Amino acid sequence: MTKKNTLPITENIVSVTDSRLTNKVEILKLTTRALNCLRSQNIQYIGDLIQYSIKELCQIKNLGGSTAWKINQALSSVNLTFEMKVKF
Repeated sequence: MTKKNTLPITENIVSVTDSRLTNKVEILKLTTRALNCLRSQNIQYIGDLIQYSIKELCQIKNLGGSTAWKINQALSSVNLTFEMKVKF
């Protein structure tokens, strides 16, 4: 007997009109290290951040796996994730 998946498949797409995208990353209440690393890459807005992958973030100088994981948790708290596509 096979069990059907009853959960909807969510796509990683967010509308360009979503107000969360224009919020600065500071509202995520990240550590100073995380914010400095993001600033070094000119990632100022959540809309910029969600387009990155965790692997790409880990390549930023001084931003390791645990910091990337904390950033991921902060994004999850506002119902967003990494590698999201912005729909125009």
